[in-house]
Amino acid sequence: MWDFILKKLQTYILRDILSWSLLSLLLLTFILLLGKIFEITQLIIINKIPFVIVLNFLITSLPILLLTNIPMSILISTGLVFSKLSHDNELLAMSTSGMSFYKQLTPVIILGIVTTFIMFFLTIYGLPWGFSNSRSISKKIISISQIDSNIQEQIFKEIADGIVIFVGKKSQESKILRGIIISESRDKKNKKIIFAKKAIFKRDKKRNLIVFQLYDGSIHAEVNQPPQGKVFSNKIIPTQKRSYRITQFKKYHLKIDLVQRNQNFSPLRLRLRELPIKKLNHEIRNAERKSKKELLYLIEFYRRIAFPFISLIFAILGASLGVTNQRTGKQGGFLLSLIILFLYYVLDTFFKGLGENQFLYAIFSAWGANIILASLTIYSVYKVNREGDFKIIKVVSRPFKSLYNFTNLIKRKS
Repeated sequence: MWDFILKKLQTYILRDILSWSLLSLLLLTFILLLGKIFEITQLIIINKIPFVIVLNFLITSLPILLLTNIPMSILISTGLVFSKLSHDNELLAMSTSGMSFYKQLTPVIILGIVTTFIMFFLTIYGLPWGFSNSRSISKKIISISQIDSNIQEQIFKEIADGIVIFVGKKSQESKILRGIIISESRDKKNKKIIFAKKAIFKRDKKRNLIVFQLYDGSIHAEVNQPPQGKVFSNKIIPTQKRSYRITQFKKYHLKIDLVQRNQNFSPLRLRLRELPIKKLNHEIRNAERKSKKELLYLIEFYRRIAFPFISLIFAILGASLGVTNQRTGKQGGFLLSLIILFLYYVLDTFFKGLGENQFLYAIFSAWGANIILASLTIYSVYKVNREGDFKIIKVVSRPFKSLYNFTNLIKRKS
């Protein structure tokens, strides 16, 4: 009979957490997609992009959004549910009837394990699929977009990867632009800014090119590279590191490949996200030993394995934190969930930075934030089960207080 009641109570807790998890996941995903509505509207109305392509772009973004939103929704939902149960004295009634906190956590652990497996699937398959397909769809969008309408007066606009243009005045009929500034940063070793009084542009849709015929202007660059056209004067200004070159021209042809995504110069960290786990493992074996490249590959590999476990950690930690909020109810659980999220992302960024700057081994860089939060979770569960309470603010602030007292002691001695 007791086993039947126990399963009923655990099912009740699990159902409550599931409903809140799905609701918070939908809300978080909607909020993040809401920020793209203006961009989507512009693509469909101004750039004449078919709705199907835009929809495909949104679908490929979902794995990336879910990887962020699932752990957040699990933490928020467990915190809210256990805060509510604690506030309504339902947890007290369960404990009085012989249901320990460990047994109350059973549905939470089940949900945490299930979401961890989902996260594994997303990190191993969904993440590289999402990034690679988003990039290919972005190329397609750029290739069929109406560049004419994309160039607007008095607005800095990125018309292609690494190409930003500013136009003072624009004549739509004759495709004449006046007061032109073009920033070209595709080649990170040869960035340049081009100024021109007048420009005529045309679109080559077969080769996905846009050609600018620039008149009466100058090219500002740090690397000496003669432009294509009729140059009538050069001016070289020495700087501390290398020469800064100003090249003035009467006429200059600039061809821009609209679908070029510079693999050679795009950050390695971004390209790593597109690699499937097998390809990533292959790159690690082929990379030069103890090189910066090998380190970044290793960090990405270990992070793909470590990150899914944060769902399980958040699920248990959210429940134990929720129990401590008898007075504040749901609001207190939600607030503590936000604090934990902030703490995790600070720790994650901190350990990632240590790893990338070679202050920490790659495996510890990837697992550092998880280890700290897992330790906090184990301690919180122990305290709640033994004492029925856990003051996270005191625990988190204790190291900072010790550091503050230590620095004051050093100051007094000095």
